[in-house]
Amino acid sequence: MARDFIGGAGFGIKYLFDEVKPGTDPLGPENKLIFAPGLLLELAFLSASRMAVTGKSPLTGAVGIALSGGEFPAEMKFAGGMGSS
Repeated sequence: MARDFIGGAGFGIKYLFDEVKPGTDPLGPENKLIFAPGLLLELAFLSASRMAVTGKSPLTGAVGIALSGGEFPAEMKFAGGMGSS
């Protein structure tokens, strides 16, 4: 899967497509808000700490993606439960 859907945005879209049925209410409990850290998160590069937040938009009903950086993506990954080392 990692070769087909690269990075947090790719993983977020794939999980949203697989787990949220078409016609799901964007503000309903069946919708998912997916926080996916980027692939370069564990590297010591400047600006490598990135993540994507993916969900179904309440405005358009389409997939919405927000990208973020800073300390939060690394803290979230290393808190555990996401394949942290």
